[in-house]
Amino acid sequence: MKKNLILLTSALLISVGSYAQTLTEVVDKHMAALGGLENLKAFKSAKYTQSTIAPGQSIDATATVVFDQASRIEMSMGGNDIVVVTKGQTGWAKQGDTPARDVPAEQLKAVTESVTLPGLEIVNASMKGQKIEFKGKETVDGKEYFALSMPIQGGTSTFYIDPATYLITSRKGSIQAMGQTIDAELDYDEYKKVGSLTLPHKVITQAMGQSATVRLTAFEANPKIDEAIFEKPKE
Repeated sequence: MKKNLILLTSALLISVGSYAQTLTEVVDKHMAALGGLENLKAFKSAKYTQSTIAPGQSIDATATVVFDQASRIEMSMGGNDIVVVTKGQTGWAKQGDTPARDVPAEQLKAVTESVTLPGLEIVNASMKGQKIEFKGKETVDGKEYFALSMPIQGGTSTFYIDPATYLITSRKGSIQAMGQTIDAELDYDEYKKVGSLTLPHKVITQAMGQSATVRLTAFEANPKIDEAIFEKPKE
């Protein structure tokens, strides 16, 4: 009886150890595929432009971001120019020639999360010590992927990593948008190297029966940034 208990305990310990090691290995290899831990740690700020094509509209947006500190998003949508800025725990927005207005706290988090570059979600969560659940391998459309689940954008999403490349191919789950919880699916494609990092240049989002395609058209890592662009204009 005692021998069986020892064997059972050993089996459980091996199982738990393998689980932890597998998650660590997947995340480590994912980071290596994106450019390596040192390059990711050195990635403190960025300026990039995205073009979004959605039903009935197109949006061009340029984001200037000092990660975890400040961000400025400049958008052109339907002939309207919109600026949204976050700095620390505060933020403001401006449309056209109208005066800048403060962004409510409940909207600020959504803006902050939206400036995370696609493809780096798991890296950001891992570096911040956030919870990531390893779900083993799951089959999607006849192919096996590593499945990692974590809280993001007010909901929970599962990220699917290709065992051949260790890059994210898709993401499925719930997010908070427009004051409601919606199901969303994102497909990551056209990975290209920009500087020392490898990022997806095309992301297709399916949500609420509609599809939107986002393309990364320009990217600069660690650019020189004038901190004055984050200050709220005086009326």
